[in-house]
Amino acid sequence: MRSPGTYSAYGWQAGVGASQTRFYRIGKFVRRNRKAVIVGVLVNVAIVATLGYAAWRQQQAIREGQRALRMQTFMYRLFKLANSNYTGSLR
Repeated sequence: MRSPGTYSAYGWQAGVGASQTRFYRIGKFVRRNRKAVIVGVLVNVAIVATLGYAAWRQQQAIREGQRALRMQTFMYRLFKLANSNYTGSLR
């Protein structure tokens, strides 16, 4: 069985291990910087939630504007029909 390192004429030299996988390195980073990672994740979640809420409110405002325009057109036509100058006198 080989040791994780060797001692040579130049001093202690670390042994060559298997290359670190991406998931291992990410996990190592998260373990070492747990608080900063949690804060970063929470900030990103808050940003995504805010953008989603803004998009929802924008769609709601567009629908309300379209409804107001339809109501305005209806009222305009109603009063236009009720005006005797346009439709003629009932007498």
